[in-house]
Amino acid sequence: MNLCGTLPRLLPSDPAHHCQECGYLLAMPGERVVIGVVVSHDQRRWADSLAEALPERLREHLDPDANWSTEVEETGPADASASPSDLTAAVHRRTLDRGWKMGIGLTGLPLWVNRRPVATYTSGSHSVGLVSIPALGLNLGDRLNDAAVDLVDGLRTGAGGSGPAKSPGSQLADAKRHGTVRFAGLTVLGNLRLLAGMIRANQPTRVMSRLSRAAAAALGTGAYALISANVWLLAHEGGWPRLLAIALLSMAMILFAMVFAHGLWERARDDDARERIVLFNVVTVVTLAIGICALYVALFTVLLISALVAIPSGVLEQETGSASLGEYARLAWLAASIATVGGALGSLLESDEAVREATYRRTPGRDGSQMAKED
Repeated sequence: MNLCGTLPRLLPSDPAHHCQECGYLLAMPGERVVIGVVVSHDQRRWADSLAEALPERLREHLDPDANWSTEVEETGPADASASPSDLTAAVHRRTLDRGWKMGIGLTGLPLWVNRRPVATYTSGSHSVGLVSIPALGLNLGDRLNDAAVDLVDGLRTGAGGSGPAKSPGSQLADAKRHGTVRFAGLTVLGNLRLLAGMIRANQPTRVMSRLSRAAAAALGTGAYALISANVWLLAHEGGWPRLLAIALLSMAMILFAMVFAHGLWERARDDDARERIVLFNVVTVVTLAIGICALYVALFTVLLISALVAIPSGVLEQETGSASLGEYARLAWLAASIATVGGALGSLLESDEAVREATYRRTPGRDGSQMAKED
């Protein structure tokens, strides 16, 4: 009798319980099936959440009789140049060292196969799979659990296609098999989800706060502009369309300074890397743009409060002929624009490494990738 239809088939490690028909390793009823989750520090909270929910999900969707359990192993962050096969090999080594039946690697990097982004990467020969957290989008929720269940189902059955826990909106856009390797590709919606997930992972609203010199230069410049009578007159005479144009120009200046002065704009060395480089560049620009907008809003708020507290209405009215709230708002807006230009100059004093760390929130190991290259 072939037990493969009723028991989970598990690849490597223990030579016992092999199916006579297919050769896969079988987990007997009640046997403990340990699934390891390998993750870097930045993604640890998602791994802990997955480890807690996955056993019950597997009992519900795959096999209620198996004794599913999970273990989380923290490792160093992977280098951006690491390929899915590099990451798979690293997770496989961990799986063998810890004696797990299967291994799942969670990565904050996008996964690329044949020049296309993929959400998951499964290697049946190694009994491990990868999940790209950014590819799951902004609202991870059940998506991560569903992706993990789909990976485990693919590993135990050795077949492609969607598992029973696959989220209704996901599709198999690019299913290709090389031996026992299976790819779950991203649709157009998935590409947008990947982009949003990568931007979210960078925490764009906190980018400028992580650059102390640029932030200090912006605040200092804004404080000086706020007490300048000439700035008062310019704010009074300039209408809101002009002030808006000045604000956009100042934000464009700091964006240009940070991207090109610190080498954040990547260039493709070959055609195979072009799609990946385009994605990285888009993520870089959008991340910095959101961060700069957040800086501008913060500067405007601080300068408006400072103006209301520090500048007497009588003095402002004497210089400009008005001391209304709108007058204070125009003054704070122009001062914030000037402060943003100061922030652009301050960003030039930041080291390239500091800017990259603030933008990407990723610190590869000295050898380029602990997760992908450790022995």
